[in-house]
Amino acid sequence: MRLKNISRKNLLDFAKIVFLVLISAYILYEGQKELRSIDLSKTVQMLRSFSTSTILMFTFLGLFANALMTLYDFFIASYLKLDIEKSSIFNVSFIANSINNVSGLGGLTGASIRAVFFKKSASSTDDIVKYELLVVPATGVGLSVLSGVVLLNYSYIKPIILENKWLMAVLLGFIAYFFIYFFIDAIYFWYKKQPYMGLNKDSVIIKLKLLAVSLLEWVSACILLYFIVYQYDKGFSFVPVLVSFTLASIAGVASMLPGGAGSFDFILLLGFKYYGMNVESALAALVMYRIFYYFLPLLIGIIITFSKQLLAGRKTKAKNEQLKNLINRTSNFTNFFLSFLVLISGIVLMTSALVPGLVERLKIAYRILSLPIMHWSNQISICVGILLIFISKEIGMKVKRSYYATLFLLFCGAAATFLKGFDYEETIVLAFVFMLLFFSKESFYRKSLPFNWLKTMFTVLLSLVGILIYVELRHMILVDFLAVYRTARVPGMLRFNSVFTGAVSYVSLVAFIIVWQLTKPSIEKDERYESIDDEKLKTFLESNKGNFLTHLIFLRDKHIFWAQGGNVAIVFEKSHNMIVVLGDPIGNDRLFSEGITEFLNFIDEYGYKAAFYQVSDIYLPMYHDLGYVFFKLGETALVNLAEFDLQGPESRSFRNVLSRFNKDGIEFKLLDYLPDELYDELKQVSDQWLGKRKEMGFSLGNFDKNYLKHSPVAVVKIAGTNQIVAFATVMPSYDGNKSVSLDLMRFKNDAPKNTMTFLILNLLMSYKDKNYEIFNLGMVPLNNVGNKQRAHMPEKLAYLMTLYGNHIYSFAGLRSYKAKFSPLWEPRYLAYENIMWLPSSLIEAILLIH
Repeated sequence: MRLKNISRKNLLDFAKIVFLVLISAYILYEGQKELRSIDLSKTVQMLRSFSTSTILMFTFLGLFANALMTLYDFFIASYLKLDIEKSSIFNVSFIANSINNVSGLGGLTGASIRAVFFKKSASSTDDIVKYELLVVPATGVGLSVLSGVVLLNYSYIKPIILENKWLMAVLLGFIAYFFIYFFIDAIYFWYKKQPYMGLNKDSVIIKLKLLAVSLLEWVSACILLYFIVYQYDKGFSFVPVLVSFTLASIAGVASMLPGGAGSFDFILLLGFKYYGMNVESALAALVMYRIFYYFLPLLIGIIITFSKQLLAGRKTKAKNEQLKNLINRTSNFTNFFLSFLVLISGIVLMTSALVPGLVERLKIAYRILSLPIMHWSNQISICVGILLIFISKEIGMKVKRSYYATLFLLFCGAAATFLKGFDYEETIVLAFVFMLLFFSKESFYRKSLPFNWLKTMFTVLLSLVGILIYVELRHMILVDFLAVYRTARVPGMLRFNSVFTGAVSYVSLVAFIIVWQLTKPSIEKDERYESIDDEKLKTFLESNKGNFLTHLIFLRDKHIFWAQGGNVAIVFEKSHNMIVVLGDPIGNDRLFSEGITEFLNFIDEYGYKAAFYQVSDIYLPMYHDLGYVFFKLGETALVNLAEFDLQGPESRSFRNVLSRFNKDGIEFKLLDYLPDELYDELKQVSDQWLGKRKEMGFSLGNFDKNYLKHSPVAVVKIAGTNQIVAFATVMPSYDGNKSVSLDLMRFKNDAPKNTMTFLILNLLMSYKDKNYEIFNLGMVPLNNVGNKQRAHMPEKLAYLMTLYGNHIYSFAGLRSYKAKFSPLWEPRYLAYENIMWLPSSLIEAILLIH
């Protein structure tokens, strides 16, 4: 029944995704038909035709519309009696709303930001939950009122609805939302079949206040759009704007896409076209609305964030280190926006180079500057724009050398875009980003990021496609531009110029990527990234306790990090962008937490993530405190040697095996180390056992001469011929002779039946005689994993693998065999940072083993 419910839920989620994909595809298909009819050069000229006073008016209206949304937070904070300064409420609310407008997701982004900033002022987490439950639903209720108003004027919307019938369903859904918003309590009690106590007065009042704010918010946004439209078409009345805006808004909200991208734009353009506005004017109005309602308030929000950081540093008269700590505490927040701004800067430069400048400015520039300077400035703008787009990710990841490279590129871009045609607007934008980046130096600490061939090749190929599209678009715009301002025929060299520009840009990008990757600092060259030194390790283990996996260090297929002044050793290996640590640290266990923190800081300098493979359950609280979650890998079979004997009736089969092998003249011998004269014979046994398979490593031993000389070897041989038919190696745990582990176990194809059982029984008895306490038979993968009803979903999937994957790997057979020796089962875990990293953590560990 539970699996059936899960499947139904997954089907519903899948259906939602399919619906959104279909809607997006429909919008793209219909939208491209509309865009074909647009004269891009005419649209560009319209965008650049406003006076300074008009731009200031749009700026005021856009900021005012966004500022109105802070009333949500003022009313809710008062209702919940939260002790928050009014200035803090305004700042946080403005930032949250401006980000939420761009990101979309139904208000969840803004709610998350509020929760982060306001949690210290809340008396409990319940207050934060109540806060979010009030603010998230309230943002859409004003739009539901406008939807009702629009539906009352059905004659206005009939042409659009007939063309896009799905809009009617969304419109009716928003109208229904108004009643759901106010009567959700009654609906809940009705659903639960519980007596309804009636409306709560305070609850109704706060909902009415939030309704008023929501209505003001949407109407003010519509007024901004109307004033923009009015500048392009003075005969266009307010009602068509309201109708088009409402339909576009509900389509945008329903799509859950960032800023309603695509859906909002398509419906708005469609509405304006139906009501008689030419498509060039409609597109220009839409772009201006996006700038003044979405992106300008977002930039202001970022300025507020940076200003708060700098002012906080001045008020406390912080020293450089204190300021560094202040910025680092909010660096995840600020670096995301710095990365976004650098990306936008690249797009601005490419768009600026794509679009011809104003004719009057071009004439002035032509008189002052030479034509080659203007041409190459345009070329540099394109190249710098592409490089900024490429490097923006590393800004978000706080790579220090990207910080300096980006400052240089922004400076070059600002100079180039100004020289190509006195485009001071783009220069101001780049200078603004330069300033914000300059003051954020302390948040950049990483030396580099892991190199990924696949991602790099994808970037190169995607860039090629993008530049080809860019070249074609640039050619089309230049043709339209010259057609507007010249009656002469367009020069034949224009196509060559566009292709040449694209080729230079692409070569610049590829050259930059090659040089960037070849010159970046590498973790392998860091002195802390140590190879295995056998003598140093042995000296360390003489005074420090090891664990079941410690001996595998002598394989020399891993590296070691010495933490806490050499008192803690962490064994690891790199695989792609992941560092996989083998087991728990070794050394002074009181310093393990600090040692792991030191190690994580080290690999973080190079952009790596860490997963800890086969950690024991006693250290799970420590890993939890360090931010890790867990996936159960399986269980290790530990035989308690003090309780193991061959005397009871349950051991009769074991006694029979020993008796038969003794009668057949088959002997067991335990050697302290592998003699040179036996190496070749054991190599033959190992090769025959391996067949066409390859040796494994990392968490499993392999047949290596240097490795085998560090451990005891047990052999099974036929007394008469002295021929070795099987062998096993034993790993010491370096814990004062308390425990050992079974490592390699290999036999010839013609070895007698039960040879491995004979070998293990003799090992158990031999180490019992040596007064050892524990003999580790090794881990059974996925043993007792996900077999409980409330287990986590990844572990449930693993459980299904054990049920249906026995033909690939004998999970049940291995457990059944080891269970014969009556072991204690001790769990082993994979510690990873979050669920998104679980697949890659498992894959990289498997790749290292195989």
